[in-house]
Amino acid sequence: MYLIFLDYTIFFIKLSTSKIVSIQLSALSYQLSSLCATDGAT
Repeated sequence: MYLIFLDYTIFFIKLSTSKIVSIQLSALSYQLSSLCATDGAT
């Protein structure tokens, strides 16, 4: 029972970290695109 709980915990940790990473990546790409847009405007 404890091992199953541990597996679920690891699974949720992996899930949350991948979610955080994807959010950070999308924010980074947004910053890069806005940077390129302002760079092209000037």
